[in-house]
Amino acid sequence: MELKEVVKKLNQFAPTSLAEKWDNVGLLIEPSSPLQVKKIMLTNDLTPPVMEEAVAKGTNLIISYHPPIFTGMKCVTQKSWKERIVTTCLENRIGVFSPHTSYDCVQDGVNDWLIKAFDVVDVRPIQNAMELHSNMSNSISCCVPRTQCNQLQEELSGIPHITDRLPPLSAKLKNKLTVDDAIQKVKSHLELDSIRIAKSPDSNTLETVAVCAGSGGSLLKDVRASLYLTGEMSHHDVLHAVYSGSNVILCDHSNSERGFLKHLKMSLEPQLPGVDIFVSAVDKDPLEIV
Repeated sequence: MELKEVVKKLNQFAPTSLAEKWDNVGLLIEPSSPLQVKKIMLTNDLTPPVMEEAVAKGTNLIISYHPPIFTGMKCVTQKSWKERIVTTCLENRIGVFSPHTSYDCVQDGVNDWLIKAFDVVDVRPIQNAMELHSNMSNSISCCVPRTQCNQLQEELSGIPHITDRLPPLSAKLKNKLTVDDAIQKVKSHLELDSIRIAKSPDSNTLETVAVCAGSGGSLLKDVRASLYLTGEMSHHDVLHAVYSGSNVILCDHSNSERGFLKHLKMSLEPQLPGVDIFVSAVDKDPLEIV
């Protein structure tokens, strides 16, 4: 499948226009055309070890959740590890696509996956999509022959709903949990041996949860929930949360996102027939508990 066709399919899953204004998403590295994509690697971060793995496995396209190019580069040399990644990609004809916050904003995206650590009901976005994307229109007007109405409806059904999911999410737990029960559910869902917990002195029985993949400090602040689940929060944000009645589970930034890649693989495979999609075996959070 041609690279341009793959990118089109990726944008159908989550349009890059949904990303935050500060973000750098989409096709970041594009080798000269034509580029046939037969093998795609999924990774949370494109680091030197991941780059080596991609080359060794004959990868044609890397989908890196975090953009490896974020701020502007004034040159592409061998001086920094990020510059070396760019040159390695071009030398080996490997494209790089980064979705980042656009995957946070769609149904079946990162935050939907994260909240599935629990059995929940009444899942809601904490912020309305139109509040964050006030310049967006959410209406479509068109004229088609009657004979093509069914075809049009099928095409429109594939457009993601931009108003029903947005980070972070809140929900009610189907059944009340203790903090210890919640810890075990998070460890199991994220496949982690250890996480960090800040317990509120006012709440050991959990009825509601709010989640935000990545860094949830500012987005979760003052949200009413008996449990916050996110990757990282500042010391002062954690203090504010626990003494306002919310327990806090932190699992480190990328650990709150990385498990989504297996789910993404299953979602993309039907859309990209004939393309081998795999998750990096060496991608990991840089922080370790010792």
